[in-house]
Amino acid sequence: MSPAARRRLKAGRGTKHEDDMAEKIKIDGHLYDRLKKVTEIAGYTSVDDFVTHMIEKELTKIESADSDSDVEERLRGLGYIE
Repeated sequence: MSPAARRRLKAGRGTKHEDDMAEKIKIDGHLYDRLKKVTEIAGYTSVDDFVTHMIEKELTKIESADSDSDVEERLRGLGYIE
């Protein structure tokens, strides 16, 4: 099993299947190049796997907040809202 597959299993996601992909997002080309480089260094099998894992980690942090004000505070701290 690849390191990326182990990380997905540890994160509770199992293995990735293309039909799990419901939506697509656009990412700036320069940012995608950076993501591709980090994906390879980290041992993920694809940029999609890496980005999905990163988003899931951030969502878990935000969703674990006790109240809406905690969520707002965390989003402010991350620079998403002012």
